Amino acid sequence: MTRINVRRTSVAEGSAEPVSCDDLMAWARVTDEGERRVLERLITVAREEVERFTGYVLIPGTFLLTTQFATRVELPLIPITEISEVRTLDAYGEITTLDVTSYDAALSVAPAVLVIYGYTYGAGGMDVEVEAGYGAGESVPQELRQAVLDVALLHYTHRDDPALLTRVHAYLGTLSTTFGIVQA
Repeated sequence: MTRINVRRTSVAEGSAEPVSCDDLMAWARVTDEGERRVLERLITVAREEVERFTGYVLIPGTFLLTTQFATRVELPLIPITEISEVRTLDAYGEITTLDVTSYDAALSVAPAVLVIYGYTYGAGGMDVEVEAGYGAGESVPQELRQAVLDVALLHYTHRDDPALLTRVHAYLGTLSTTFGIVQA
């Protein structure tokens, strides 16, 4: 399996976290408004961890996927809404932006698949720029919204526990049944 480096380059304007601070405060049974700033930060941390572990992008954004050149590539983000650009780097360091007629993508399957036609000399690698993510928080599957709440709550209730990351990773491991995730 080819390794793909994933880097978020921007977040869609007007995007909001998939759960609100009020949601987390209710779930955590926190009534102290002084904790709001901490909980808001923990929602972002939890969302990022859930995204990294599952490959599901909970708030829309632009991503740069970098990999070795291949004529067929499984793209590791769900859901991908658009492929903006595909660039290849040849053995001489020349960058070529592929015309949209040079590739096809199956975005409605998970993982999405990019197939490149008639172009086989990208020896140096390739970049694929994609738009990915759910829209408003309500469009995020409930199981993923709950995972964000649960991971944020773990961070909040175990913040002084040296085994916090072990607890979080153990919880995230339970998502593999729900989402069919296979960790390398």
